[in-house]
Amino acid sequence: MHRLTGKEVQPVLKSQGHDVRRSDDAFHLAAIVAKQNQLIEEQRAELQALKTDLGRVKSELQDFKVKVANDSYTVAFSACLRNSADLTSDPRLKFDNVGLNIGQGYNPGTFTFVAPVSGLYMLSFKVIGATEHVRFAMMQQDGQLIAETGTAQGGNARAFVQTLQPLTSGDSVWVERMYSGLASVVGGGVDTCFYGYLLNKL
Repeated sequence: MHRLTGKEVQPVLKSQGHDVRRSDDAFHLAAIVAKQNQLIEEQRAELQALKTDLGRVKSELQDFKVKVANDSYTVAFSACLRNSADLTSDPRLKFDNVGLNIGQGYNPGTFTFVAPVSGLYMLSFKVIGATEHVRFAMMQQDGQLIAETGTAQGGNARAFVQTLQPLTSGDSVWVERMYSGLASVVGGGVDTCFYGYLLNKL
């Protein structure tokens, strides 16, 4: 059977009273709609790809922010004695005047520094004697001696010590008189203080 071509169909349609021009317009419009639908689907795919890329970028940015925050973590503290203190019965120095506590590592309730993160710390303390007895003070990390110093015989004698110390998160450090049973009085104010700061995270 012979299939009529478009050119052959048009005279037949005209002879039957059909509006060939309107039919051609409908076909043309349908083609335009199909093309637009195709473009819309392509744009939807591109939009979905952009959303996926944006989600990945946001995730990477968040990871970067966390890394920067961790790498730039700051720990620093300083605390001094408000007043002179008698260490005869209680050897621990109670640094109750906190001037700095970035990272909240120093506990003014226990007068102890607890490392909030593992790292290499610079720790130091200084004391001034208020009596004529020789006194020694030490810093302890969980009960172990890590540094010591002592005041010379006589009032207003000063002593200072500084040390680099690796600490694990949760390690505690404090200052106390070394030998019990001795009459020991230290002066207060800015002459008897405990300091520390984080140099590098480990």
